[in-house]
Amino acid sequence: MKILATADIHIGRRSASFESHSSRSAWERIVEKAISEKIDLLLLAGDIVDEENKFFEAVGPLERGVSKLAENRIQTVAVAGNHDFDVLKRIAKKLPSEFKLFSNEWSYIDFPFESPQVRIIGWSFPEAHYKTSPVSEFKKEFLKNDLPTFGLLHADLDNSSSIYAPVKSSELLDIPLDLWILGHIHKPGFCCESGGTTVLYCGSPQALDSSETGIHGSWILELKNGKLSKPSLIPISSVMYDKYSISISGAETEEELQTSIYDGIKTYCDRELSETCLTEIQMNLTIEGETSHPSLVREISEEFMNSEKDYSIKNTFGNEIQLQISDYSLSLRPKISVEKLSKESGVLGVMAKLIQKLERGDESETVEALMKNTDDIIQRFGAEIPIKSNEDTRRLLIRAGREILATAVESMEKSS
Repeated sequence: MKILATADIHIGRRSASFESHSSRSAWERIVEKAISEKIDLLLLAGDIVDEENKFFEAVGPLERGVSKLAENRIQTVAVAGNHDFDVLKRIAKKLPSEFKLFSNEWSYIDFPFESPQVRIIGWSFPEAHYKTSPVSEFKKEFLKNDLPTFGLLHADLDNSSSIYAPVKSSELLDIPLDLWILGHIHKPGFCCESGGTTVLYCGSPQALDSSETGIHGSWILELKNGKLSKPSLIPISSVMYDKYSISISGAETEEELQTSIYDGIKTYCDRELSETCLTEIQMNLTIEGETSHPSLVREISEEFMNSEKDYSIKNTFGNEIQLQISDYSLSLRPKISVEKLSKESGVLGVMAKLIQKLERGDESETVEALMKNTDDIIQRFGAEIPIKSNEDTRRLLIRAGREILATAVESMEKSS
């Protein structure tokens, strides 16, 4: 028996920066994947529709999709999440009888109905905000020892202050189910496992913004002789938001630096991607490494980002995937000897000595005054370093000082 599980489709939304890529299209791909994989049951763990005002945008695609699934003898079982707690109930009334929606009281469905092979226990959001754990009301009498059992739930895991059905991992693991299938968090993956119980976040099948990095899709669950094999993620998203680092360590000349950046992008584009749905990638690029020429690296990086960039990746099926570099950051380690420079007189020596004091953790008046006046430095150098403590500020000052010192040395070498 094969089951497809997914959540957080958010029909009505589009992927940020990619207006032509919609969650509605992702739902259509989920339906096609369920049919091509010969799925028996589709499970939806909430937030299938983005908002209440998306009724008209969602009802048609859902009706067509559920009907197509039903024609292929595929049942659909769902719970409502915080986004669609109200609208999904109204849409469900318009859908074929093969669509089953759990209410806001725990209940179960055995499937197939005539000869059960699996039990699904589910709970739906009653309103947009739900501040207590629904697991506290779970009915253990629903457990049936001789039947594989899955929990279907939209909830916020291990976040006690959440207003979106906060549940603890320990609560879920205390209930002897084979698998908890969760919606709400858009990052897909396994959360925890203990005593034969696994907790899985489906994630969003369509990546919706740049925080949703990596591959997004839906999960295949396979039951053989009453045993669940490890769930596997199959790609569904047509876009991917990614982060990538290029090292310029060892590059000393302008030509070598340009080549390092070009070759780094080419290496990324030469990867083998088997995701058949993927057509566009948005990348946040980091240029990192040790260099004697930080100002030159900045200049070349800015020149690169301001140029016309049209890259594509061919997947293993020969399809082209367009690559868009949306932003870049620098993480440079200046290649200088602070100890050697600290023995010099003049401005460079003073700066090198100050860096040494910061590295030793000295708390002199000069250091304290410097740490209190960091706004300009944070604006220029602190994009990749969150400043949450004095230690973060100290690390930022060391990094900025080393880069400024290396730039000054670089400038002096050019003028001599």
